Order: sequence, then C-alpha cells, then structure tokens
Amino acid sequence: NSVVPLFKAESSALWLKSEPQALATAKKENKIVLIDFYAEWCAPCKELELGFFRKKETLALLEKMVPLRIDATFMEPEVAQVIKKYGVIGWPTIIFVAPDGKVLNDLTVISYNPKRLLENMSKALTGK
Repeated sequence: NSVVPLFKAESSALWLKSEPQALATAKKENKIVLIDFYAEWCAPCKELELGFFRKKETLALLEKMVPLRIDATFMEPEVAQVIKKYGVIGWPTIIFVAPDGKVLNDLTVISYNPKRLLENMSKALTGK
C-alpha cells in the first residue's frame, strides 16, 4: 500500500491510519485529533494533501495534534464504519475531536477551504 510521490515536498505530516490508535494517543497526550477523510479519486483531497498539509504553518499546527487520515479510496468495512460514525457525506471532510473523544462539530470543514481549515485548526488548539 505504498504510494510513490511524483515530487518531493518540503515535508509531510505523519498520518495515523487507525482511528482507535489516534483516539488513544489523543487521550494519553491530551491532544486534539484532526481527522482527514480522504480518497485518491478526490481532487480537492489531493490539493489539500500536496499543498495545504505540507505548508510550514500547517505542519506547525499539526505537530500539536494527532493527525489521522481515513482513506476511503477503496471503502473497506472498517473505513465505512468510521465514515458512518462521524456522519461524513462528502470529501474532503476534516473533523476535530477533543482528547475526551467529543467531536468539535462547529469546527468541521466540508469542502476545499484552506483558509477556514487553518483558522479552525488554530481554534481547535486555542479553544477560541
């Protein structure tokens, strides 16, 4: 399941692939989980991956979070289960989850909106 990038970006976040692992890490480290619902066939998802999520300011915020990527490219049963749990209806969807497992619904970003996503990442970290 390895993908060879077409070009080398400055750097990339280390995305967890397991929701239970991400939630456990967030609880243990008292961090917000950022869940990126992603698919290879989703052009805006690729834009976020290759552009937004590799910017220095984005990476600085991601380092203070637990980044989780749910890849719906092939829609395995466990992926479908997580999508259903969070009520995801479109791609990309970015959801923030507090260390206690509570979804921060007012910070969810559905669609390609880097400006709002960056603002909401800051809000998730500061609570403002």
